[in-house]
Amino acid sequence: MSPRPFRPSSILLCLPVLVAVILASACADSGSSPDPTLTSPDPTATAPDPTPPPPAGPSFTLGQRPDNTVNVPDGQADMEFLEVCKEYPEGVDSPPDVVVDVVVDSHEESGDTSFQETLSDGQCVNVWLHGGQPQDVVTVTENVPDGFTASYVKTVLGSDDSNSSGEGNSASAVVNGQNGALIVFTNTPVEEPEDGEGCTPGYWKNHAGADSHSKGGQKKPSAWEGYSPGDDYDGTFGVTSSFGGTLIEALNRGGGGEIALGRHAVAALLNAAHSGVSYDLSEAEVKALVAAAYGSGDFESAKAELAELNEQGCPL
Repeated sequence: MSPRPFRPSSILLCLPVLVAVILASACADSGSSPDPTLTSPDPTATAPDPTPPPPAGPSFTLGQRPDNTVNVPDGQADMEFLEVCKEYPEGVDSPPDVVVDVVVDSHEESGDTSFQETLSDGQCVNVWLHGGQPQDVVTVTENVPDGFTASYVKTVLGSDDSNSSGEGNSASAVVNGQNGALIVFTNTPVEEPEDGEGCTPGYWKNHAGADSHSKGGQKKPSAWEGYSPGDDYDGTFGVTSSFGGTLIEALNRGGGGEIALGRHAVAALLNAAHSGVSYDLSEAEVKALVAAAYGSGDFESAKAELAELNEQGCPL
């Protein structure tokens, strides 16, 4: 068999394959270490949480007691402030200072607080300044001095509350970015009741006109108004007594218990009915007291009460 002829094209076709093998071998023999950062992740590492964090809520600045030397109170309702003023009517001698309790109910619980302010007559104090909360509800309560009553007037600037006034020593107001309020407390002196007047059973017995029983036989003119000596005792008081008879007869009887009540009951009724006697009870109140005594059988208590009123002093 004759040898195969030499073909240069076959060698050329194999060259790319040989070059690839040589390059691969060179890389394998280079001795370089792989980059550790390209290795597999640490199996003990914690995988990141794929859930995004919730959005942050609004941040509020808490309210505060304002500096009255900077925020000068002016007796007017000012936005974001609660101002409190103290007044006495004209003519009050040496009006006492008052202590006002302040309680703040804040939107944020950490902002709740309470404290006291002391005010003199004619003085105003800014007690609270809104600090960015949705709202603060502020309640102020005056410690009313002895001998005075309290009332207040609340003036509001804004729309979250309303003007008001009333008797009493406590009021509340909303303070926020669109609201402010002024609360003015007024203390009025309590009028001391004047001492009442009353004429005794003996006076009415001796001033019953023709039925008078004055000593010496002298009949004094009648001082009775609204009733006559001959009026029936039981019918007048709406009771059933053990003695019956007329009003003048009830005045003339001597004795204790029910009889003593009868004397003072008639005197009390004549005192209450007379235009010139400033008696502490009305006619209806006298009759009710007497009827209650007959209902309970406690004549002594009613007699003692009426006797004290009948002996206050007769102006007639």
